[in-house]
Amino acid sequence: MSSGTSSGSFIFDPLYQVYQARSAQEYEVDFNDMINDAASHFRNNDFKKTYKYILVDEFQDMSLGRYNLLKSIRAQNPATKLYAVGDDWQSIFRLPGAIYRS
Repeated sequence: MSSGTSSGSFIFDPLYQVYQARSAQEYEVDFNDMINDAASHFRNNDFKKTYKYILVDEFQDMSLGRYNLLKSIRAQNPATKLYAVGDDWQSIFRLPGAIYRS
């Protein structure tokens, strides 16, 4: 293991590679693939749709893929209004009500 590789990725990478290969072999996509593919279609102008408003619920649980999807939609529709609703006490990415200090 190189000094730049964490022990977690050292263990997880082989499993992930098998998962990706098997998914491709079986023509399967997971939820993240769907979100990333949709963002790519918007980014490449493969799909054009005009939206007046976009409402995002549970914004506190936004993933990078979902953020990129919203960013791609807004890039096509700069006048689109984005409304986000979230509650940091309900976040799945940390303990509810936790106070993060560095």
